[in-house]
Amino acid sequence: MCLLALYSSNISPKSSNPSRGMSQKAGTGFYYGSRLLQPASDVTGLSIDQVNFVATQLAAILLAVPFHWMLHPSRVSATTRHLFEFIFGVILVFFCFGSQFIHLCLQTLLCYVVMHTLPRYSHGLCFFVSMGYLSVLQIYRQIYDYGGYTLDITGPLMISTQKLSDLAFSVHDGMQKEEKQLNPSQLKYAQKKIPSILEMMSYVFAFHFVMVGPTAFYQDYSDFISGRNIGIGQSSFVMISLKKLLTCLICVVLVTQVTPLFPVTYVKDEEYLSATFLYKVAYMLLSVSLVRAKYYFAWSLAEMGCVANGYGYNGLKEDGTEDWDMIQNADVWGVETCTSMKLNMDSWNIRTLMWLRRTVYDRVPRHNTLAVFFISAFWHGFYPGFYIAFSTGAAFIFANRSIRRVVRPYFLKSRPLHFFYDVITFIGTRLCNVYMAVPVILYEFMPVLNFYRSQYFWMHIIAFAAIFCLPKRPSSRKKTE
Repeated sequence: MCLLALYSSNISPKSSNPSRGMSQKAGTGFYYGSRLLQPASDVTGLSIDQVNFVATQLAAILLAVPFHWMLHPSRVSATTRHLFEFIFGVILVFFCFGSQFIHLCLQTLLCYVVMHTLPRYSHGLCFFVSMGYLSVLQIYRQIYDYGGYTLDITGPLMISTQKLSDLAFSVHDGMQKEEKQLNPSQLKYAQKKIPSILEMMSYVFAFHFVMVGPTAFYQDYSDFISGRNIGIGQSSFVMISLKKLLTCLICVVLVTQVTPLFPVTYVKDEEYLSATFLYKVAYMLLSVSLVRAKYYFAWSLAEMGCVANGYGYNGLKEDGTEDWDMIQNADVWGVETCTSMKLNMDSWNIRTLMWLRRTVYDRVPRHNTLAVFFISAFWHGFYPGFYIAFSTGAAFIFANRSIRRVVRPYFLKSRPLHFFYDVITFIGTRLCNVYMAVPVILYEFMPVLNFYRSQYFWMHIIAFAAIFCLPKRPSSRKKTE
């Protein structure tokens, strides 16, 4: 929810619906955050919740200066660093969401109590408790602000749900007597003891990723606090920061100057629905692709805050270059240039995908992929569009597997054929990406159904044809080739 609300979609003059031109400021009547920056909101035209979000992210970057130089692990204790993270995290959340900050505290306390009272079952219980708490707030939001884009506490709660549920599984893994039962990731992040209440609060409220992530796993965060793994002083620190800044600047231009010319909500209008098929496909591709810029902006700004604090350094890669992948929410180049839906999803919301793998995919005995897509939809909320989008995404993943297994071998016989295959799959991946993303943006069932009807469900048909019509296994001749 938090990311979906970063920028309101300006409305095309082509729209026949006058309500589409209304300012999103009308939706901030339910906003609990500070109004201190209302003058900046009036000047920029952004709603106050959006202004506050950007302000808190910039504040997180500025707080990195005293946090690193004055509270470096070599100068102060881990407890002092935990207190700083917690206190200033609370201040930033309170500034953005007012009294709603209490929900982060309550969710954390509930999981803390569960871990201490029922440690044997805490992994499953904390997963359901944290997810249940988030779900109650999401349902409540749908009641009082149905279809609204105003930022509220459900955004940070989505991040804390990931942190707390993963921590519970890590504690459970640490209780295993036989390490051979654990895979490498579980072994790496296993916790031998339950963190204290201060450590858990610091982990949830850490000021540099409390708003939109990136999600940190507890062992990585603990190593950062204690100084066992801190990245400031590494040779690529400045270069990483400049890359994130450049991404933010490009996205700001796209969001403020280009996206308003192609509002994605236009796909609900009768004028769009009655247009030619090629026009609808082209407009869908352009308008939905531009929506990604606001996500890149939010994530890059948050990643800058993490880098400025020294969090995210992950040692050296095999080629000797420095690895900062612990802060990466999206591989922009990977998303925009990949040639398969699997690579597309692997490059988008990376830390959430890692959380889903650690808490769902690696734990569910059967139908892992379907379980991941269902939990992902459930984590997002209860608008019908979420479930349609992730169901469509699951179909695309299964279709991708079938096509890659059966069709791709025929195109590996020569470089021209291989290049042709890559071109086709590049275009197909771009179309699949935006086609499945529309329901997430439209929320409601009927607008989504009308949109897919206008598209003749063409990508659904191709996906199901690939799943059910292509052979389950390539022939022995193809295997030999």
